[in-house]
Amino acid sequence: MIALSRRETLLGLAATFLPLPVSATPSEVAESIVSVFGDRPIAEGPIKLELPALAETGNSVPLTVSCETQAFGRVRRLAVFAEMNPRPMVCVASFGPMAADARITTNIRLASTQDVVCVAELEDGKLITSRQSVRVVVGACTTLPGRY
Repeated sequence: MIALSRRETLLGLAATFLPLPVSATPSEVAESIVSVFGDRPIAEGPIKLELPALAETGNSVPLTVSCETQAFGRVRRLAVFAEMNPRPMVCVASFGPMAADARITTNIRLASTQDVVCVAELEDGKLITSRQSVRVVVGACTTLPGRY
């Protein structure tokens, strides 16, 4: 006979009855992009996403986004989206007229192997996008608290 402690029993019940987060779908990512930038056409553009091709854990994946848009004009804002995370929007950054560079560096959480999408709005209102795939060995967004 196996004797379970009260803590093990409660943790087992919590794992049984608590719903796991659901991954976003590509249509939800598109809806999130529309909610941030409106319903405008988006073209491929000179956005450079620096992400590791392989991340051992999705808990902290380094990300650098830079826009080389001298030919296109100044970047007003940019947003980063992760296609398989429970919440697709990762971050939004705005750049004022005195910003020297449209560049952000941060760490993000990724639920699983997925594409990371960046959309930038230029000063003339045009939208440009870029995407990069990241392979994640151990996902971050779907583990239950208390499991580790």
